[in-house]
Parts: sequence; C-alpha cells; structure tokens
Amino acid sequence: MRKIKLIVVEDEPAAMDHICTLVENFCTLFSIIDKCGNGTEALDKIERHKPELLLTDIKMPVMNGIDLIAEIRERFPSIKTILMSGFQDFQYAKIAIHQGVVEYILKPLSVKSVSSALQKAAEIIHKEWQRQQACLVKRMANNMHCSDKEITDCFPECPYYLGIIRKNGLIRRFQGNNVKEPAEIEYIEKSYYGRDDNEIIYILPTEQMSFSAFDEKFRGFENDAEEGFFTTVLLRESCEAADLPNRIKYLVRNLDRSIIIGTNQNLCIGNDADTKEEDEVSIEAYNHVVKGFEYLATIGDPVLIKKQLREFIDSLEKHRRSQIWVEAIIKWIFLLLLRRTKAMVSNVELENMLEEAFLFSDSYGELYNNLDLIVDRLHADEAEGNCKIDSKEFFDQILVFVDKNIGGQIYLQSVCDTFHVSQPYISRLFKKYTGSSFSKYLNSMRIKEAVRLMETDETIHIKEISDALGFSDQFYFSKVFKIMMKCTPSEYLKKLKHESEDFIFIQKS
Repeated sequence: MRKIKLIVVEDEPAAMDHICTLVENFCTLFSIIDKCGNGTEALDKIERHKPELLLTDIKMPVMNGIDLIAEIRERFPSIKTILMSGFQDFQYAKIAIHQGVVEYILKPLSVKSVSSALQKAAEIIHKEWQRQQACLVKRMANNMHCSDKEITDCFPECPYYLGIIRKNGLIRRFQGNNVKEPAEIEYIEKSYYGRDDNEIIYILPTEQMSFSAFDEKFRGFENDAEEGFFTTVLLRESCEAADLPNRIKYLVRNLDRSIIIGTNQNLCIGNDADTKEEDEVSIEAYNHVVKGFEYLATIGDPVLIKKQLREFIDSLEKHRRSQIWVEAIIKWIFLLLLRRTKAMVSNVELENMLEEAFLFSDSYGELYNNLDLIVDRLHADEAEGNCKIDSKEFFDQILVFVDKNIGGQIYLQSVCDTFHVSQPYISRLFKKYTGSSFSKYLNSMRIKEAVRLMETDETIHIKEISDALGFSDQFYFSKVFKIMMKCTPSEYLKKLKHESEDFIFIQKS
C-alpha cells in the first residue's frame, strides 16, 4: 500500500530521534522523507518533496510552528499538519485549531498519543486520496484529458487489473458528470463510479489478487442482485498506470457494444478484442423492416404499427441484438413515425422519450410496453375527445381510479393494465404530479381513510380497518400508520376516546 509522506520538524536532536523512532516502529502507514530543524528549512523541504503530512514542534528558532502552519495553509493547503508542544497552554491549541491542524499533541510524546494523531491524519488523507482517484477515474471514463502526473500520483501501485460492471442498459446521453464518492462494495476494493451511478470501474493492483481470483469475484455477481440485469467486462491483461486512460476507454467501448437488454453477461477480453458488428445481411433485413414501418406510418393506423413493433421487438430479442444497435434502429423508426403524424412533439422531445423507454426497460417486454406508450403519444393529438397521456387530466383519471379502489387489492400493475401504460411511466407520473411514489401515495390515502373511519366510529377494531383498506395484514397496517401519524392505531383511538370523554364532561358541566 502507498505510504504517506511525512516531514518532521523539531529543533532538538534527542526529541527528533524519539519522534522518528515512534513513527518508524508504531506507525507503518507513514514514511519519513525528511527532517528539519526550523520552519524556514521546512518550507524549502516541503517545496521539494511535496509531503502529505507535516509533524512540527511549536517552539523553534528562525520560524516557529504556528507561523510555519500559517505559511503552509497559504502556500500548500492540501498538506495536513500535526502540532507538538511541551507547553500546556490552551492558547496554542486554539491557534492550532484555527489554523486547521489535524491534531494537537503534548510532549513528552507517548506511543498512544502519536499513534492516535497519525491514525486520524491517515484517515483524512486516505479519504482525500479516494476522492482524487474517484474524480480521476470519472474523467477517464468520460474520455477527458488526464495528465501523466495526475495518474501516477493517484495510482502508484503497478500494474493493475481492470474490470467494469454496468447495471441495466446504456448510459443516458443528457446527464451531468457529477463525481460521487467511491462505491462502497465489500467484495472488491478499489471500486469507483464510472460515467454514472449504474457503472462501477475496478482498478486493482495485481499484488493484491491473482487474475483468476479477480475474475471469480465477477462471476455470478448478478445472482446477488435484486433487480435489473448486469454486464461485466474484464481486461485479461494487466496494464501500467500510464495506460489507464486508454484501457478504461477500451473497456467502456466494449461494454457499450456488448449490452443486450435483459441479459446478464460476464465478458473477459484481451487487448485486441474485436466486438461483433452487425453483418450486411442483418443491416439489409433491418432496412426492409424500416421501410415497412414507413408504409404503416403513411397509413397512420397505430394498431397496425403496434402489431409490427411487437413482432420486430420479438425478433430483436431472439437474435440477441446489442442495445446500441437496437437503439439506432428504433430511433430511425420513430423519427419516421413522427414525420407522418400531427403530434406536437419535437425531435429532442422524442429522443428524450426514447431514452427513458430504454432506461426503464429491464427486458424486451418492458421495452415494448414503453415504446407502445410513445406510439400512443404520437397519435394522441389526432384522437378527438381523448386527453393526452402525459397530461394532468390523464393523471387525474388515474387518481380517481385509485381512490375508488382504495379498499381493494390494488397494485401498480393493476393500474397499468387499466390505463394501458407501463410501470415506469406510471411511476414517473406520480413523481411528477404528487412528488412521491405510487406506493407512498396509496398508503397515504389509505391512512387518511383510516383516520376518517376511526373518527367516525371510535369502537371500530384495528383489524376491521386493515381489512377494509386492503392491507396485507394488521401488523403492516400498524407499521405504516405509525410512520405517517407518529403513533400506533391503538394510541390514536385511545386519544380520540379521551377527547370525546373530555368533550362530554365539558358539555355536562
């Protein structure tokens, strides 16, 4: 593991020897790269060696520790500092805290005090290293420039094994590049977010694990997943730090060309891998399909278009076409459909709808349902008397349906079946118009009705309410009720009875 570079500043030789002995024997995460007798000398050494941590005394000739820390804060803000002093004066501690030191320790130094202070510094520095590595990996994944010095500073342990895991399909094109913290994944270290939250890139020093063990970690990864599908790509050969940008770019390119909707894949490639391209026969066949959709678009019958779309999606699934290829063909088809309809939809709006259709598709069946919705949207403006499926009026119809069926076994899928839309689309409508998910909205309406029933009849049993509102059992009802009302159903009924008794007492008085 990379050691933290440390400079010790102390003007007394005996004290310097004692400090260095403590560090070398009990703090193995650190490497003392230089020693200095005063602050001025320390600044010269810092300029030359660029340490991560400075351990300095306060009382020294030429420049004392407090002035040294102030200068470091101005010129080298990334360097962490620990202050030592034999003077038990809290004024020094207050100054040190104001100057942003990691720790303030008193002389004579003990193993415990030095170890504790250095451990605290190590945790801060390692976290900063992780953040820098995460930023750098994200830039490499997005094909942004990274200098050789940045790369070798962040990844000094060579060579490395590389792997990438992506959940679900291709990355969204219209998104930001916000850097997030390194992924907290227990089964493998050295993991970082790639281009978005659904992508993890692994950069593992070869000294930590054999390639067979690294490969085994990826095999069966999808078995632990609760939902979605995964595509993993490992680079068979290790690489040096300087080649990380090219190798990560290479991994990302092969990943994108390999994703198949709804299919878990574990791929291991060499440096000369050649991803499969569609052959000319397939391209010609798809050209014929697109012409068929162009004819159907001219006719303008959404029923026939959906039927042809269903058959086409089934064919894509059967032949295991890559998502990047499927997206290109689907986009081509829907642009043709858009030009033949009277829908008030721009090309950009259509691309966004198509992108979301793929984003919310864990299978080809879901993809068809989401595309089916877009066909309806393109023909919605041509149907008189029908409100648009992305409008508030359409969503109000859904709310009426939910409210009327609040006492039954209503599920998200039953709403989808009734209104002929997909689950992702319904979920998005609830988020857009209510600010919450379907389940949260349903539970809030049920609890609201439960409160009404309790206030209407104080003698009602909790199980009766639970059954009347379609909860799976009384205990789940009580749990949801307490979360929303901050008390149990029993406590709420008891409160109502007390209020009623108090009211009766006041009336009699």
